[in-house]
Amino acid sequence: MAWASSDDNSDFTVWLKSTFETRSMALCRTTVWALWALWTSRNKFIHEGENQTGIQITSFVQIYLEELDDLKSAIPERRICVDRWTAPMGSRLKVNFDAAFNNHNKESCSGLVIRNSKAEVICCKTEINLNTPSVFSAEAVACLQALKLGLQLGLREIEVEGDSRTIIQKLQEEKEDRFEISMYIKDAQYLSCHFNLCVFLFTNREADRVAYCLAQEGLKKRESIYLTNPVSPGAVEAMAEDRRRLEVVGEDRVKRIEGGRENVLEF
Repeated sequence: MAWASSDDNSDFTVWLKSTFETRSMALCRTTVWALWALWTSRNKFIHEGENQTGIQITSFVQIYLEELDDLKSAIPERRICVDRWTAPMGSRLKVNFDAAFNNHNKESCSGLVIRNSKAEVICCKTEINLNTPSVFSAEAVACLQALKLGLQLGLREIEVEGDSRTIIQKLQEEKEDRFEISMYIKDAQYLSCHFNLCVFLFTNREADRVAYCLAQEGLKKRESIYLTNPVSPGAVEAMAEDRRRLEVVGEDRVKRIEGGRENVLEF
């Protein structure tokens, strides 16, 4: 990488500003991740006594950028995403997960909710996780805990849904992962094999709002809970809205059937 330079005594912020104004987007991106990696390495040395070599830091940055490029190339340019919670198919149960992350304390809280095709709650759970290095790890841990909860309840057919595209995409892939969350991904893929059926689905934040509210409230109160119904006002409101929308969809379908606008096969 060639660095922009003018005066050896230039202030760092001036140099950085000059770099971003005069260099390509690719070089600027590499610069940002390199600085972040150096800062992370410095913190590890101060707080953990771990001394990383220049080669290790360079390798980390290269691998990280490759991961981002792989994700970008695999994501369709246009994607239609449902903006509301949808019921699981047939007799399956849907497990929604989300994570709230506190970067200062390196803590996260997983928000989990299991519902059936009628949007009825089977159970809700929040779980505090310590020593969480990043938001990616927080989401991966939440997904792993969602699978563990399903196994603990003896569920056989589930849909695991979250709003982290990175996590869902990596769970759907079979290739070896080199990202910092690789351990969680492998464990989640292993646990998924213990179900008769396990499908990983990506959705947006609005459709995942119940799990989101649970995670945010759990992190705020710093508590782990296990309930049959959520206590967070935001989660209760989001859940009620999901049920209302589901009922409207059902009513519309009945009207279409009665009006002869939808074909129904009976056996």
